[in-house]
Amino acid sequence: VLAAFWLGRAQSMTWSNYREMRVCAIKAADFHRQSGSARGLYLSLCSWAIAGPAPPDESRRVLDELSNLEDPHWPPRLLAYRQLATCTAMMYANDPVGMQFAAKAGLALAKLAGADRSAAVFECHIVRSDLTLGNVEAALSRARDLVAHEHRRGGLLNASLGYLAVALLIAGDFLQARVVIADFFDCCRSAEWDGFDDFAGIPIRLTLGEQRHTSAARLVGYRDKATHRLGREKIGRA
Repeated sequence: VLAAFWLGRAQSMTWSNYREMRVCAIKAADFHRQSGSARGLYLSLCSWAIAGPAPPDESRRVLDELSNLEDPHWPPRLLAYRQLATCTAMMYANDPVGMQFAAKAGLALAKLAGADRSAAVFECHIVRSDLTLGNVEAALSRARDLVAHEHRRGGLLNASLGYLAVALLIAGDFLQARVVIADFFDCCRSAEWDGFDDFAGIPIRLTLGEQRHTSAARLVGYRDKATHRLGREKIGRA
């Protein structure tokens, strides 16, 4: 009962409080080890990894343990969860190639499972890795397709718009970026600002691109506060 409680609490913290999510996931993993539930331990460690930056040695240990626990006969939706954990770990390890590899593997599993929301999350990770690798046109094309898809489905529209805005800003298209950022703000407002803090850097990019340095400096303070609120601070060298 305690293992299930802490795992459920950890999963409920996704997108809102990653610091608390990590604490709950660690407790869930401890209880699932005691109960001998391989699947419960697997899910707990996935939540642990998804909760954000960790020291490199800890991340490697968690990913290795996940790989050893995984049963290839588990449902695709469950197997995709480890790929999401790997994406997060690779993102904070500054390994866009590893991140993209895991994201594409996860996307295939999510599509096989018919998990549209999970598929959209992996699409976002591919966009992010493409931008890091300098594949701006590929990122723009995928982000536009994702936004069109999420406009019809609506499950992850805020994040899709956020990544499209980032891609446009990197491409230097500030006029179109302003339009997308306005849509992003409206989408987040209608969803009680869900996901907004994850993209707190967008207004900074825009104001810097428009040479409004004073506004950019003010926004840096908000971004730092948002990062702290989410519990996304860097740890060690991750």
